Amino acid sequence: MKKQISETQMMRFRLLDVLRLVAALGVVLFHVAATNWGWTSKLFLMVDLFFVLSGFVLAPSFPKFKEISILRKFTLKRFLRLAPLPWTTIMFVLAYASLIVIKQNLIHNPTAPLMSIDFQLIVLSLLLLQVFSKDALVLNYPLWSLSAEWVINIFIAFLSCLFPRRIYQFLLVNLLLFGVIFTSSSFDFEWVNQICRAALGISVGILTRQIFDLRIKFKAHKLHLIFAWLLNLSVVFLNFDFGSYQAIFSCILFAYLIYTIAEFDIETNFRVPEAVARNCGFLSFGIYVWHAPLSGLVDRLLEVAQLNNLVFSYLSLVVFSSIATLVSVYFVERPLIQAIKGRLITE
Repeated sequence: MKKQISETQMMRFRLLDVLRLVAALGVVLFHVAATNWGWTSKLFLMVDLFFVLSGFVLAPSFPKFKEISILRKFTLKRFLRLAPLPWTTIMFVLAYASLIVIKQNLIHNPTAPLMSIDFQLIVLSLLLLQVFSKDALVLNYPLWSLSAEWVINIFIAFLSCLFPRRIYQFLLVNLLLFGVIFTSSSFDFEWVNQICRAALGISVGILTRQIFDLRIKFKAHKLHLIFAWLLNLSVVFLNFDFGSYQAIFSCILFAYLIYTIAEFDIETNFRVPEAVARNCGFLSFGIYVWHAPLSGLVDRLLEVAQLNNLVFSYLSLVVFSSIATLVSVYFVERPLIQAIKGRLITE
């Protein structure tokens, strides 16, 4: 029994990488077409799918011992996984905005200052803390979810390190607490709602992974009946506009979806090729972080080419974001990570 549990904890679910790419494409479609195509208006909930997926996949990686060194290692590894691509998008936005300002100043007001930069906002963005500042999110608004995820990752890792034997009890309390705050709050600070939303999704994902790893202790049909009931409840509520409650019920929906896909992934002979899963994984992340910074440039190019319609906008944005991702991964992210790792080893 222990052997089977440990195997499921260590394995990679390739179909979930494909699901992650589907979620990223959904977010892009929402930003491109939500105001014109009403059926895409619910696709903002794909962000909650990202949160639940993150919790499900990361659950075995959280520290399980009261050692600061383990927490430090987890924090560094997670930061190096999340930060490089957002850094490249921020540098791109700053460079692109500078070129536009320089062009406008040279034409209309040659004596005006070129561009004012708030270095505090840039530092917040580079530390993935832009969720705490609306002004910092101007550089790349979708990064709020990545920033909120980073904050919650560290929070849960800290709890897991302090209370390794009680972490799931704390997560249940965390789920209830942040759920109450998220659904009933009327805070002027948007970051409160954003962090609570991330906490909900990630907590649901971790708890779903705990159930998944221990599923051999339950009767499968009983477990599926429970999840199916929750799924039906979710669908009922998702058909209406319940504001913040939609995120909570979508988390239940996504938890069932992820559980079912992961179970199918390990209990059938169908296997997604490793290369396909790996490419889906990094493309999903890259498309998500790149699509907003590139949207203005893509719209301008399509306008010049007189191809300015929603289908071309969506497909072009996905293609340009994919190209930017490949360039970022191979020429920025990987060399940077190798350099940092090499420096840590030498020290």
